[in-house]
Amino acid sequence: MNINLYGNIPRICTAISDWAACVLFLQHMKHRFELKWHIVLCALFLPVIVAYMHFTDGYHGALFNIFMLGSAVLMLIYMRFMSDSSIYNIFYYCSRAFLLAGFAVSLFWQVYSFVAAGNKSLKTYPAMYMIMVIHYIVIFTIFYVIDKGNYDEASLVNIKPMEAFISVFLAYLIYFISSIGYSGIESPFGGSSQVDRFNIRTFVYLAGVAMQTAYHYQQREYYAEKQSMEMRSMLRMQYNNYQASKESIEIVNQKYHDLKHQIAVLRAQSDPDKRNAYLDSMEEEIKSYEAQNKTGNEVLDIILTSKALVCQREKIQMSVVADGKLLNMMDEIDISTIFGNSIDNAIESVQKIEDINKRIIQIKLSLQKGFVHIIIGNCYEGDIQMSGGLPKTTKKNKEYHGFGVKGIRQTVKKYDGSTTIKAENGWFELRILIPLK
Repeated sequence: MNINLYGNIPRICTAISDWAACVLFLQHMKHRFELKWHIVLCALFLPVIVAYMHFTDGYHGALFNIFMLGSAVLMLIYMRFMSDSSIYNIFYYCSRAFLLAGFAVSLFWQVYSFVAAGNKSLKTYPAMYMIMVIHYIVIFTIFYVIDKGNYDEASLVNIKPMEAFISVFLAYLIYFISSIGYSGIESPFGGSSQVDRFNIRTFVYLAGVAMQTAYHYQQREYYAEKQSMEMRSMLRMQYNNYQASKESIEIVNQKYHDLKHQIAVLRAQSDPDKRNAYLDSMEEEIKSYEAQNKTGNEVLDIILTSKALVCQREKIQMSVVADGKLLNMMDEIDISTIFGNSIDNAIESVQKIEDINKRIIQIKLSLQKGFVHIIIGNCYEGDIQMSGGLPKTTKKNKEYHGFGVKGIRQTVKKYDGSTTIKAENGWFELRILIPLK
């Protein structure tokens, strides 16, 4: 059966293009289902949209455009079902998928019409499907590679309402302009022949896809820069806290030595009952000041001591086995970033545990096979879900969460190290490996 190269694009080609675009842009959003179910549901959506295109085929003019916009609604519903992202994210990426799908199928039909016009053997459905599959693989792979750099936390931020509106409006405008030539309306965008209409439609879609992609990159760079500024601010705050702790501990040490001398004098005085009661009270108050850690690295000692004071106040058991000399090759602010942030996160987690016997934090720092090996673990209650290798936040402000762990990863990467996080059976563990140079 020969194919009319100058008629409407077969609806099955449009359906497959819409499906592939949805699958592609779902990568930008938080998945609602596990990977295996995500793959199954993606596969099941293909026959659904193919069936929709089949039953709405054969219409022209206004009804044709209404049914095409209906396919956009179907894509929107599907992406909403598959994603756990906000409704603005759904509208934003669905509009991108709609335009990219339109461009891919329009370009395919132009390419196929051109190569099949002079070759009768290609004017068959098997040949058309073969060329279509090859074409879609190339087009969607190109756009996957183009957007690949954005498949990180920066691409999962919450899309703002205005961003979603701009993207949807642009998609509607591009579709409207590309459809003028097929509506019977006389306009500069219609063209004088079917070939002109093909050309106009393809280039209009290309312009729309290019504008959406450029806008997407502009917004992602804005978010990435904003996150970077927030992270730098957080790291500077952590370092300032370390400096304040250092000064405070120096004062505490001086006071501690003074008190020891005062205790010695008091013990030599008379009235043993009052004296001993007063001394016992003093000794109880200064027990917290004995929470000194001597690891061989002054910065680490100060951080561990200040955190140990917090742990004593919160009835948290913090055990430390650390060879601090291994960190002497690191900058002070980097040591503060790694240990300050990780211990703060651990303290925040165990504070939620009602059973004080389970409020446990373990810190280990050792040399293993030429690597500085850091393990910071703690008990936790509830469920911890991971996203992109990071724990999902439970805080209300989700847009800029996890800067502590991101800062740790960034710092470790500076020393050619690696960071892994594991949370199972009520035990959370951060492991860091840094090659010792």
